Amino acid sequence: MAVASVPSRSARLRASAASVAGSPVFVPAGGCAASCAANGASTLDGLFDATFASKTPEEREAIKDRYATRSRVLNAVDPLQAKAIDILRHYIINILPNDLKAQLVAASRDLAVQYVEALNKARDEIVTAIEGAADILREIAPEDAQDAGGDVAFLSAALPYLETIRALEFAAVISVTHNDLPYLKAWGGEADTKQRIERFKKPLSHDPLAVLVVKSKLLTGFDAKVEQAMYLDRAISGAELLQAIARTNRTAGETKRFGIVVDYYGVGKNLADALAIYDAEDQGDLTGGIGRPEDLLPELRQARDAIIKFFADAGIKRGADLQAYVDACVAKLKDQKARAQFLVLVKQLVSLFDTLMPRPEARPFAMDVKIFAFIAKAAANLYRDGSLDVRGMAQKVQSMLDAFIEAQGIDPKIPPIGILDPNFASEVERKGSARAKAADMENALRHHISISFEKDPARFKSLSERLDSILTTHHADWNEIAKQLQTLIDEAVAESHKSSVHHGLDPHTEGPIFGILRMRYGGDDRDTDLADLASGIVRHLRQEADISGFWDAPVSQESARRWIFQQLDNSNVFPFGELDAIATDCMEVARANRAAFSS
Repeated sequence: MAVASVPSRSARLRASAASVAGSPVFVPAGGCAASCAANGASTLDGLFDATFASKTPEEREAIKDRYATRSRVLNAVDPLQAKAIDILRHYIINILPNDLKAQLVAASRDLAVQYVEALNKARDEIVTAIEGAADILREIAPEDAQDAGGDVAFLSAALPYLETIRALEFAAVISVTHNDLPYLKAWGGEADTKQRIERFKKPLSHDPLAVLVVKSKLLTGFDAKVEQAMYLDRAISGAELLQAIARTNRTAGETKRFGIVVDYYGVGKNLADALAIYDAEDQGDLTGGIGRPEDLLPELRQARDAIIKFFADAGIKRGADLQAYVDACVAKLKDQKARAQFLVLVKQLVSLFDTLMPRPEARPFAMDVKIFAFIAKAAANLYRDGSLDVRGMAQKVQSMLDAFIEAQGIDPKIPPIGILDPNFASEVERKGSARAKAADMENALRHHISISFEKDPARFKSLSERLDSILTTHHADWNEIAKQLQTLIDEAVAESHKSSVHHGLDPHTEGPIFGILRMRYGGDDRDTDLADLASGIVRHLRQEADISGFWDAPVSQESARRWIFQQLDNSNVFPFGELDAIATDCMEVARANRAAFSS
């Protein structure tokens, strides 16, 4: 098996894995997925022994009774099934997190149908393995699991996507004749084939049809931006090979900057022969951007060094006190221009790191990436600048970044709370110094003013001027600044909530939602309608929150947000163009105060 990346129309092709030795495009590789026959700590039993070494024999047996420590997925014997497992493992680790899809090219129509069955079986066995190892995997950090390698690394990386993996679907797209047996004809209906192709073109989050298995169809002229990988398991050469590789070359924003071709058949020489018909200049155009994975390492190192230099030029250098370094970097990002410059640099770093992981060459950069991702998140929270939160573009390593960010005291899944949130005061009190508290209060006030200004320009202009005056008058006297800012916050909160108390609303749930609606509406003539609407939204969110895992399920929360959107639309109170932002604001308030929304 071998892997190569393919050219994008908007950028040169970058390799994320490797291919056949001797080819001008492919480079040697040991496999696209972790070995199914790992030993020691990289096996589930080895990890069990390491994780629960401190338990008594009785406790260990009780834990073992709760789950299986091995699965058939780790011991496939049939060659086709083994390849199906390997393909699905590669897809889960490298393609699925990006919300993208893949094609598999089989040697015959019959094998294409067999591959669908094998992929279904592989999916079910992988799900069983993840479920069986879940208790163990939750006991260790994602990085430790990656260091263990083998099955442990795979299952740990797959665990956050368990529900998505469970729902994966696979389909064959093949030509059929009247003389074919029923099992082939079942995949050849014109209407069904058209429907499968349309489903495949949707992102994975919108349709679970993840892999199309073909023999000859869809290898030329087929255009699907969501296709990132092609798994080749038949002889293919000449123009057909180049056309097939080109199926993965459409970029799709940050999540897809390159395509991947995984070669199970050994078509490296065929690719060289196919390129030989072009002159030297054209060959350069076709292969100039293709390289080995390690070719990206210098870029990753340069991206890391560029951020270090960015802060060093401002006199900020990392020493033994990491917290002091982080604080100084976040303070530097108060300037909006500096944030814009940092955003470009940190996106480049995180993107390259995510592209190279889980390859071992990238792991030495993990700590730097975590620190700068945390600085970005801390600055995003402090300055209420959501553009700095780069977690969403690091699909494969997001759990690792989330774990580090959370360990530093920030829940990466919860947006920064505003001054109207009942927990705002306690959140500010958690800050370590008077300066940090004052900074949080200042930026929360500025955010409140910015989102409210258009509704009452005179009042919020006055509030903004008073804020600037406090900062100027009491320069660097952080205790006095915090005291004065608290007065402003108390006034702003009282003004925002004064109407809600007249409608018998719960100040911790209905009141904040009412405040959002009232602020967005900009008048008091529909307060009764807005109060009823707020109560209905809270009732629905409480019902949803009663479902286990709701606050950790983005899909469920998005469904709730759409429900709020519909209720806002039905109310005929707000302009249609504002409904999306209002629904999002309501969900942010609920997420920030989710304890109050849970029964």
